[in-house]
Amino acid sequence: MDSVEAGKLTLRELIDTLAKDKNYKASKWDQRYREFTTLLQQTLTFAEPETDV
Repeated sequence: MDSVEAGKLTLRELIDTLAKDKNYKASKWDQRYREFTTLLQQTLTFAEPETDV
């Protein structure tokens, strides 16, 4: 938990730390986080915005 307070963890590491500290994986928040990261991975390739130049 010291690393969390120091702000040295990635979001994934923070989730894993919470999962060990409390019963996080059984919660709806873990399910929502997993769905979010799945969607994020599917949309990581963004096209350059079109400009009217």
